[in-house]
Amino acid sequence: MKRTFAFGAYLLAAAATFPGCTSLTEYETLVEATVSVYDSDLQLIRQAKGFQEARSILTVPGYLLVLTGAGEVLKVDSETLEIVETVLIGQAGSSGYSRFAESPTEGTIYVIGPMSTIYEIKLSTLEVTDTFFPCNFPSRIASSDSYPSYTFIADGSTNTVHIFRSNTNNLIDTWTSTSGGISDIAASDSDTTLIATEFGVHAIIMDQISGMQCLYPYDKPIVEIEYFPWHELYVCCSNGELLTLHWDYDPASPDVPILVCSDPEFIDGMNFMMDCGPSRYAWILCYQQEEGHSSLTRFDLDLKILAGSVIVPGVPMDIHCSGSGLVYVLSMEVE
Repeated sequence: MKRTFAFGAYLLAAAATFPGCTSLTEYETLVEATVSVYDSDLQLIRQAKGFQEARSILTVPGYLLVLTGAGEVLKVDSETLEIVETVLIGQAGSSGYSRFAESPTEGTIYVIGPMSTIYEIKLSTLEVTDTFFPCNFPSRIASSDSYPSYTFIADGSTNTVHIFRSNTNNLIDTWTSTSGGISDIAASDSDTTLIATEFGVHAIIMDQISGMQCLYPYDKPIVEIEYFPWHELYVCCSNGELLTLHWDYDPASPDVPILVCSDPEFIDGMNFMMDCGPSRYAWILCYQQEEGHSSLTRFDLDLKILAGSVIVPGVPMDIHCSGSGLVYVLSMEVE
């Protein structure tokens, strides 16, 4: 996860403010990003600056992948944070390149590029294996860790989600939101994917495309959602509120699952990004706008703060947890 989408590695426009927690950020002046690495006790163990136009990061064994607005994927040594290879995947674009969406089943990653182009990249070689144009304005993308795997792409202009088979990238269905704009997609390792919208969480059930239904309405915008496979649990963010959703069954209707919501926990700030790793904790990166920096906090699955918080300089752009339990944070400083 998670789970963030940014249009360009540019300085945050002074007039742009986003209430609560948001996954969409606009930039207008080119800046360089910083990668910071923390251990499970929130101790900074290494840091590197100067990643031009960086948009997103993804950890793979031994390396960190950095996606840039120049249409490049940088292969970075995870120990030294030095760039060891630069692969050009497409043309540069100020309004393109989202965060990575990994499809473990297919061994590929997807990114949203300029001109509404989706790039599929082979993870082992960073070779572009396919490009396609799913909709007018792709704003979110996620792939399930299931077999068969599906790729879900939100169209920000029509509040729809287009569903593709990951092995062929063929469109198989389209779903339209009935509760506002689509803010995030949490694809799971089963046949169910959750779609967070402005006022509710919807479930797309890919059991022979057996059903699509709204399972949990909410009276506030849900703008971030992350799936935790070890607990089959979803963590949601809504205007500074954190809540969890999990599946349950009504004894009167045992064949019909429902989503049960926890009481919300509260956290100050905006621009939440959540990630989970082998430690099975929730790592949440939050922008404190008035202070001009971010905070990184570790939570347990009951959303209780563990090990306190640490300040991360600048505006958060992405976060990813490695297989060794280290947390990689991508941020940019605002003058």
